[in-house]
Amino acid sequence: MVTKYSSPVKKSALATYSGPGSVVRLSNGITAVVASLDDWDASICEDCRSEEERRETLEKLYIHEPYLEGICGVDGFVVMPTRRNGWSEDTAPTVSVYRFPLSQICSNWNCSRIFKAKETDTPHAKCPNPNCGFYGNQVDMFWICPNGHLEEIDWAEIAHHGKPCSSNAAIRRVTLNGPLGCKCLDCGAASGPTNYPIRKKCNGIRAWEADARPEECKEDMTLVERTNTQIYYPENLSVLRLPNKHGLRDDLMDWLIDRKSMLELSPEPGLLKERAERFLDELEDMSLDDFERHVKEALEPSDWDESWDETAVRRNEWDVLTGPRPQGRAARELLDFQDAVFPDDPDLFGGKGMFSRLVRIDRLSETRVLGGFQRLVETEDGKGFSPQEGKNLLWSRNGRKDWLPVYRANGEGLLFVMNPVSVEKWRKTSGREASTYALAHTFAHIFLSAIAHHCGYPTASLCERLYVEEGMHYGFLIYTANSDYLGTLGGLVDLADSEALCEIMRRAIEEARWCPQDPVCIGSDRGGYGGACHHCCMLPETSCESRPRNSHLDRALLIGRGSTTGFVEYQSR
Repeated sequence: MVTKYSSPVKKSALATYSGPGSVVRLSNGITAVVASLDDWDASICEDCRSEEERRETLEKLYIHEPYLEGICGVDGFVVMPTRRNGWSEDTAPTVSVYRFPLSQICSNWNCSRIFKAKETDTPHAKCPNPNCGFYGNQVDMFWICPNGHLEEIDWAEIAHHGKPCSSNAAIRRVTLNGPLGCKCLDCGAASGPTNYPIRKKCNGIRAWEADARPEECKEDMTLVERTNTQIYYPENLSVLRLPNKHGLRDDLMDWLIDRKSMLELSPEPGLLKERAERFLDELEDMSLDDFERHVKEALEPSDWDESWDETAVRRNEWDVLTGPRPQGRAARELLDFQDAVFPDDPDLFGGKGMFSRLVRIDRLSETRVLGGFQRLVETEDGKGFSPQEGKNLLWSRNGRKDWLPVYRANGEGLLFVMNPVSVEKWRKTSGREASTYALAHTFAHIFLSAIAHHCGYPTASLCERLYVEEGMHYGFLIYTANSDYLGTLGGLVDLADSEALCEIMRRAIEEARWCPQDPVCIGSDRGGYGGACHHCCMLPETSCESRPRNSHLDRALLIGRGSTTGFVEYQSR
């Protein structure tokens, strides 16, 4: 385990692209793989002498989201604590990483010897060749598997083409023979530019686990460089915090859920109510029966489901965001929104415009849980992903598996409600099988990119959230996705009541008519979609929610192309 090095990391990154199993670059230049949650758990509970003490320690850190807890089969979710959470500099938990790969290549061109560094070596370990004296650089390639496995390159095996060598002689890198060009300094066996493998049989190695035994795997491994984005695709489960249903008090439900372990001991309801009255206002007048109804909902949420259903989650969020404004102080502390005054632009807003409604969300809270990860191929919209299977990748095979990493972002947003009548009419006359999801997604990208230049937030701090159900509703939410000060500046919602918003939207639509890469861009075909590249529509991966990232984008759905009638063109008739 690496204890010699330290590198800062954002809390939100630990629940996304720097989670267990990811390959990260430390501040000293070393590449390392983030350890499994078993190591995180050991760091958090280092001073715990019993399972009961461990449970009490985790209870203080848990963030609860009952729906996600039921789906993932965990007791709660944890944000790694820091000194700001009351931990001292010496006792604050750390996230362990393992140096990966260990192989180094001597920086001396005349030597180029490949050797293994130790976990505790300096970033540039010294070459073992006594006649050299130079330092090595970490190998920048390794093998990955679709099932999540990681493996170092066996240079001796490559040089000898899988055959045994008579000695343990050193291997020398021969860059002229390709990325895996190498030569045995004893027998002279070498791999050339045409006979080295780019795929190999997977040995089932989980490099992010301490002393993990290889497991059976039937997949082939692919050679990748350490900067390749295919190494780690986080699988996140994301929900917005919504006011409680069934007439329940939000502040009381939060208080009860945070003390769930105490509720499981079945305390006397009257005494529990008296304790709650010390922390919450206006609770004295609540009947004991009503209080017990809150306790029952905290222990057994009625909204639990056995599987992750993102469509149902989004439908529920849409119904709340397009419904009446939340009532009560406790509810508005979670979520507060109201209809924005329509800007004076009938082509954009109103009964015959592209958008029928604009909702300014002054306060929202998003809970994003890391439920697993994928490598090499990111499946479309997470198809085939199971939180239970994903949890097995984050923990070791014998791990406790009772919590997962999370981060909660508090911010603001704008909900653009597309005119369903206009969308349906356009879809039937567009000239081809048009995707309303791709239409809303493309609108979200061009608006987010344009708004970022005016609201004071960097593009990577904004995120999209799509609400599309054929024949029912079409819309998208642009919101701040950071848990730090970049999520609460107020510049985003201020645009809702300003005349500048119409100008921003019109300019974004106009700029979408032309891309520096046209006609190549507008004429491209990526799985049935085209007209999208990093010069016009694509966004940072942290801002795009589609999977694969930056997919289902097509400017032609907006501006038209060939026989396809664009939505903007259709509306201007």
